[in-house]
Amino acid sequence: MRSSGDRRRLGLIAALTAFAAGPAAGALAQTVAPADKPPVKDLTVMIVKTTNSKQSVQATLGSYCLPSDDGTYSCKEIPAPLPNVPRVKVNAGETISLLFKSPVGYVTWRTARVNGKKQEILISQGEGDQVTKTKKRWKITLPKTMKKNATIVGVFAQYVNAYASFEFGIDVKPAKKPAKKK
Repeated sequence: MRSSGDRRRLGLIAALTAFAAGPAAGALAQTVAPADKPPVKDLTVMIVKTTNSKQSVQATLGSYCLPSDDGTYSCKEIPAPLPNVPRVKVNAGETISLLFKSPVGYVTWRTARVNGKKQEILISQGEGDQVTKTKKRWKITLPKTMKKNATIVGVFAQYVNAYASFEFGIDVKPAKKPAKKK
């Protein structure tokens, strides 16, 4: 049996699939508004807090599809990597807190490096862990084997009837290698 969160995700996936199908998809395709400005401020903000360096930054909003007050949806696709993202210092294996203004149903993340052609090269990925019952605080744990070449963390937040992606930069301090025994 599916949980209510699974049903919500499946419903949103079906709605977004119908939206992507174009005018043949019906009424939903007709209710999409132009995406000049993100319509719902609470769904477009994610604060990043590091554990070790005690830094806090607001991540840069990437792609999104969010409801507007008038019942339409505002969607915008922004190719990654995003320009001018805020940066934080992290250690390999560090836990990072993600703070949202609205409850989030599901969080996934990825770390990447950017090559000379401005393309992201995936390094690691995972799912976020819900920290509070309000679903507004999540955490991600970077791999202990994280190398210095990881420069970006991308986060995908799935809300009840919307989604948003965010990015922030990282400066990784690799884990210390254990001392060799003599």
